Amino acid sequence: MREFGIFGSNIGKILFIWGMADFVILFLLGVTEGNYGLSFYVVVIPIIYVYLYLLEPRPYLPTILFLVIIEETIVYYIGGGLHGEATSLVEDYVRAIPIFITMAYLWLKYMRKYNYRDYEILVMAGLHGFFFEIILSGIILSPLLLMIFGGTPFVLYGLLVLIPKRPRGDKDIGAVKKMVFWLMFLFVEILVGIATYIVYPG
Repeated sequence: MREFGIFGSNIGKILFIWGMADFVILFLLGVTEGNYGLSFYVVVIPIIYVYLYLLEPRPYLPTILFLVIIEETIVYYIGGGLHGEATSLVEDYVRAIPIFITMAYLWLKYMRKYNYRDYEILVMAGLHGFFFEIILSGIILSPLLLMIFGGTPFVLYGLLVLIPKRPRGDKDIGAVKKMVFWLMFLFVEILVGIATYIVYPG
């Protein structure tokens, strides 16, 4: 069982704790409003993700795909698929899963070559999720909603790509090159998102 590498820096600790705190808030909101599907989701998914992160299952991409299918299925049936806009589970799968798998594939490709620490991947992959879930949805415009939802992408995206046992490259790269890769990854994921919309506009 691996160590909790995402706590290798203060920023990793802060973002992970923010995400988990948001899940607690969402659980309480779900209970208060009688939305037990939401309460179930925000308890089960973080627990599964953290447990599997420590367990390091294999193989890499099939594990990611399996988890994304479970997560997106639950999200759809509690009414949150594609920010609540999904009209069917198929649409949710077609529009969401390719983005997750593209992100996982890109990280896998570069983790084989370059030396990335867990907390760095948590931050950078989490920021991709922040872009899709918080910025594109408009949540970022509301300080209250940002506080409640803003930390969750660092668990749902950042921790997700760290769950399977991953390769660890031995080539060190600087911060500028890491940022370039981050932007390249995000650009590719956006293109994939556009393509899935064209294929299945809903």
